[in-house]
Amino acid sequence: GKTSSPITTDLEPAVKFSMRRRQGAREGYIKLFQFNARAPMDVKRALQQLDQQGADYFVLDLRDNLGGLVPAGVEVSRFFLGSEK
Repeated sequence: GKTSSPITTDLEPAVKFSMRRRQGAREGYIKLFQFNARAPMDVKRALQQLDQQGADYFVLDLRDNLGGLVPAGVEVSRFFLGSEK
Protein backbone atom coordinates (compact mmCIF):
# COMPACT_ATOMS: atom_id res chain seq x y z
CA GLY A 1 0.00 0.00 0.00
CA LYS A 2 0.85 3.62 -0.28
CA THR A 3 2.26 5.49 2.65
CA SER A 4 1.98 9.22 2.79
CA SER A 5 4.15 11.58 4.75
CA PRO A 6 2.62 14.47 6.66
CA ILE A 7 2.49 17.76 4.82
CA THR A 8 3.41 20.81 6.84
CA THR A 9 1.85 24.14 5.96
CA ASP A 10 1.95 27.58 7.50
CA LEU A 11 -1.69 27.07 8.51
CA GLU A 12 -0.79 24.46 11.12
CA PRO A 13 0.01 25.54 14.67
CA ALA A 14 3.75 25.83 15.24
CA VAL A 15 3.65 25.08 18.97
CA LYS A 16 2.25 22.88 21.69
CA PHE A 17 2.37 24.14 25.24
CA SER A 18 1.54 23.05 28.76
CA MET A 19 2.04 23.90 32.40
CA ARG A 20 4.39 21.58 34.27
CA ARG A 21 5.39 21.28 37.90
CA ARG A 22 9.15 21.32 38.52
CA GLN A 23 10.53 21.34 42.05
CA GLY A 24 7.49 23.22 43.37
CA ALA A 25 7.56 25.83 40.58
CA ARG A 26 5.18 26.20 37.65
CA GLU A 27 7.06 25.76 34.38
CA GLY A 28 5.45 27.11 31.23
CA TYR A 29 6.65 24.63 28.62
CA ILE A 30 6.49 25.57 24.92
CA LYS A 31 7.53 23.13 22.18
CA LEU A 32 8.25 25.01 18.93
CA PHE A 33 8.22 22.72 15.90
CA GLN A 34 9.23 25.19 13.20
CA PHE A 35 9.70 28.87 12.52
CA ASN A 36 6.79 29.22 10.10
CA ALA A 37 4.65 32.30 9.52
CA ARG A 38 2.43 31.34 12.49
CA ALA A 39 5.27 30.79 14.97
CA PRO A 40 5.44 34.31 16.46
CA MET A 41 1.66 34.50 16.95
CA ASP A 42 1.50 30.97 18.39
CA VAL A 43 4.43 31.52 20.79
CA LYS A 44 2.97 34.85 21.95
CA ARG A 45 -0.41 33.20 22.59
CA ALA A 46 1.26 30.35 24.51
CA LEU A 47 3.27 32.80 26.63
CA GLN A 48 0.16 34.83 27.43
CA GLN A 49 -1.93 31.81 28.38
CA LEU A 50 0.82 30.25 30.49
CA ASP A 51 1.45 33.59 32.20
CA GLN A 52 -2.27 33.86 33.02
CA GLN A 53 -2.06 30.36 34.51
CA GLY A 54 0.73 31.55 36.82
CA ALA A 55 3.91 30.26 35.19
CA ASP A 56 6.98 31.04 37.29
CA TYR A 57 9.28 30.66 34.28
CA PHE A 58 9.22 29.46 30.67
CA VAL A 59 11.04 26.76 28.71
CA LEU A 60 11.23 27.06 24.93
CA ASP A 61 12.00 23.60 23.55
CA LEU A 62 13.64 23.77 20.11
CA ARG A 63 14.69 20.13 19.91
CA ASP A 64 13.78 18.63 16.55
CA ASN A 65 12.81 22.09 15.26
CA LEU A 66 12.69 22.06 11.47
CA GLY A 67 14.01 25.62 11.09
CA GLY A 68 12.16 27.92 8.74
CA LEU A 69 11.72 31.63 8.22
CA VAL A 70 14.45 33.90 9.62
CA PRO A 71 12.03 36.81 10.33
CA ALA A 72 9.84 34.43 12.37
CA GLY A 73 12.88 33.29 14.35
CA VAL A 74 13.91 36.87 15.05
CA GLU A 75 10.42 37.81 16.20
CA VAL A 76 10.17 34.78 18.52
CA SER A 77 13.61 35.55 20.00
CA ARG A 78 12.43 39.07 20.86
CA PHE A 79 9.84 37.61 23.25
CA PHE A 80 12.72 36.25 25.31
CA LEU A 81 15.59 38.67 24.63
CA GLY A 82 13.84 41.99 24.06
CA SER A 83 13.99 44.05 20.88
CA GLU A 84 17.41 45.60 21.56
CA LYS A 85 19.30 42.31 21.22
